[in-house]
Amino acid sequence: MSKRRVGAPADLEEVYPDRFIVHNPAVGPSLRGEGKREGDRFVLTSWRREGFLARVRGKTFVVLTLADQIRLLPLLPRVTALGEPILYTPGQGQRVSYFAGVLGWQPAAEALDAPGAYRLVEGSVIRRRRGRGPGQYYHVRTGKLVTLDEDEALRYGYVMAARIQAQVVVAYQGQDGQYQIPDLLLPSAHRAMLGRLIIGKMGEDYAFGPEAVGLIEVLLGTLGIELDVEG
Repeated sequence: MSKRRVGAPADLEEVYPDRFIVHNPAVGPSLRGEGKREGDRFVLTSWRREGFLARVRGKTFVVLTLADQIRLLPLLPRVTALGEPILYTPGQGQRVSYFAGVLGWQPAAEALDAPGAYRLVEGSVIRRRRGRGPGQYYHVRTGKLVTLDEDEALRYGYVMAARIQAQVVVAYQGQDGQYQIPDLLLPSAHRAMLGRLIIGKMGEDYAFGPEAVGLIEVLLGTLGIELDVEG
């Protein structure tokens, strides 16, 4: 049996709904009559999708569907409930923002009784930066600021945002049948996954076809975001 391409994650990898990359030529005979193949690209046209995948896997080939890839995304962390606020004074010239889920980073309001300081709620996620420079990210935990990288901050942030208010993104369908959602701040792995499901950008929005709606709904759901599809 031919070997899988070095570095490939599977013998057959889905890169867009029903579109695959063939990483192992030995899969070829299993693709006949199920769709169209051109080089290492294969488009599944058969309505027997689940049966086709089961047969390929039954021959000991590894198949990585888009749904499989979504399930492999980093899990959201467990967090404690929101607690009492702590008073925090940043360095001179530093601005503080909090993560508000689908709304992204929002400027934090200074404490009314302590100009230049902020009251930070236990469990919340903040970004501190000077001007338009790089951000530093923190999780308010047990009365302290715990340093996070940006991906960790977004994962913690989405957990906390969903606890405060339902996180909803509306997908609008245009006259061409395609859907659009706004560009969201997502952890890098989730953003890369979304990149496999969209067909391009329309202005500042992401555009995708009806075939990707269900997968994008599941993808956003892993971050606690609800997809509201409007026709």
